[in-house]
Amino acid sequence: MADTIATLMVHFTDSYLYRVSADEFVMRKSGNQSKEFEDFAHTLNAYIEEHPFNYKNISFDINFTCSIAYKSDQTQNLLEAALDALDSAKNAKRFLHFFDETASKQHEYEQNFEWSKKIKEAIQDGRIKSYFQPIYDLESKTITKYECLVRLIEEDGSVISPFVFLKIAKRSRLYREITKTVITQGCKTFANRKETITINMSIEDLLDDHTIDFFIYKVTKNKMQGRVIAEVLESEGIDNFEIFSKILTRLKENGIRTAIDDFGSGYSNFSYLINLNIDILKIDGSLIKNVNTDVNSKIIVQSIAMFAHELGLRTVAEFVSDKEIFETVKGLGIDFIQGYYISQPLEKPLAENSVLKV
Repeated sequence: MADTIATLMVHFTDSYLYRVSADEFVMRKSGNQSKEFEDFAHTLNAYIEEHPFNYKNISFDINFTCSIAYKSDQTQNLLEAALDALDSAKNAKRFLHFFDETASKQHEYEQNFEWSKKIKEAIQDGRIKSYFQPIYDLESKTITKYECLVRLIEEDGSVISPFVFLKIAKRSRLYREITKTVITQGCKTFANRKETITINMSIEDLLDDHTIDFFIYKVTKNKMQGRVIAEVLESEGIDNFEIFSKILTRLKENGIRTAIDDFGSGYSNFSYLINLNIDILKIDGSLIKNVNTDVNSKIIVQSIAMFAHELGLRTVAEFVSDKEIFETVKGLGIDFIQGYYISQPLEKPLAENSVLKV
């Protein structure tokens, strides 16, 4: 990638290229030539789309996100402005974003303050709710698991996705209370049922002794040992194996199994499966959605399923949205199916031992 950028920037004089992190680069140039930079960004994006990364006859598409910032009287830190614009581009799922100093930080502070207030009131009023998405067992042809998904209910009854408020909750130190609420509601709902539940745990959750103690206490109190799975995003950066192995081992010793979510996204690290005490792999939804339209996605899904089974792990396919995808992943040896083809997240779980005609 660095060679590609260097080749494309030969037309820029007085330009400097820096690598600021594993997959982030900064290009600096004197003067205000945002249009020139914009053209460069589009050229680079087109090049990346036309030249996927190939390894051992498997092709990997690379996502490229770019921001442009320029110095003005109000710009205090140019690099900070560029990174701020980059975050905005990623959050909006846009390829390119310009830094706008007039609308940036102040608007963000106001939004954060407003949402922090909303989250706090929702916690106090009992409007943080768990929805439950069924997970279909291909062997038994029944619903054997549910994923507990958090929602914020507005005073007017509107249901708000966690993508809107969880990041702000972490900044305002309200996140722990949300996690505890989901754990409490999940255990209470399924204490007298037979299904297994999965609860999403962030790195912040896993490193918080208070949260782990609370999690174990609730599972034990409701006698749900063996029927609760802690689900961790692969993208959370669980690469300190020594620390996380101890945490996951402690959970397992107390009857809580573990799963890696979104496995196969980005630069998947198969060493997670060898070095961490994982029970279940949930395959990244972007691979599943494209399994019938992209041969490489299909090959990757099949490879993950085969590798997982060799290690004694079970696999879940997420984002299964129609019968065609269902039949394909079923043929690839996947164990469990999750997605709108089975069911959307529900306010209340289905009747026990529900058999679905799929």
